Amino acid sequence: MVVERVYRFRDSVGSRVRPFSESAGVGTHGYSRGLQRAMCDLGADHAFGQVPDKLKEHYGITAPSTSTRHITEYHAKEVAHRKDLEQSKKPRASIVIGECDGSMIPVVATAVGDGVLKQDRRKQKQLFWKEARLSLAHAKGSKRLCFGATMESVQSAGEQLLFYVQQSGADDKTHVHCVGDGAKWIADQVEEHFGAHGVYLIDFYHLCEYLSSAAWSCAGSNAANWLKTQKEKMKQSQYQEVTNFVTLGHDNLIFNKCHIIENSENR
Repeated sequence: MVVERVYRFRDSVGSRVRPFSESAGVGTHGYSRGLQRAMCDLGADHAFGQVPDKLKEHYGITAPSTSTRHITEYHAKEVAHRKDLEQSKKPRASIVIGECDGSMIPVVATAVGDGVLKQDRRKQKQLFWKEARLSLAHAKGSKRLCFGATMESVQSAGEQLLFYVQQSGADDKTHVHCVGDGAKWIADQVEEHFGAHGVYLIDFYHLCEYLSSAAWSCAGSNAANWLKTQKEKMKQSQYQEVTNFVTLGHDNLIFNKCHIIENSENR
């Protein structure tokens, strides 16, 4: 493809004008916004050295790997800077909805120590499971979501949730409504960071799971109808009636689930 450059001159100052460059937003030796987006997209997922081949394959454009690295790192810094600006300009929210959850993921670790680096580290691998804790928050009615994850302790997860709630516009008068699966560590973090301004409830999906596990012990062959009735009662906030009935089964698992429901409602 050949692009013919047209130059014009301003009579008053004698400077040269490039109409195409101004309209396209691309300067000499520059990259268009669309191309930068493609380079960042590929650079975030692949090694920078692999990006030129993928750019050529998908877009028919040739660009050096160093340009991909510079552009990707530049926009990464701009994202961090923009977060700081958004933090200072965010509107206040009267209600913020938050959520926390944990997910076990496999992690591979290799031994580190004197003499280990000289060995084949592929033979020193250990596979174990570690919990990743995710947090999400947004102002009620807003489609702007703030979310992140951490592999650190539950205290770090609580601080992470607090940060994203604040990012969503919360202040000392905001009511924070949190939902989750009823895990004790989440409820404790909500109470620690939000106190009287926060409430933690079990989401309906997990609530139905807990009631389903109790259905057969409580109703036998009529479990399906029993479960449907309990769901309707919970929708009407008649949780006390449901938990009182379920604990009559004296099943430890069922009792624990009811204890979670009661604690969640009390919070």
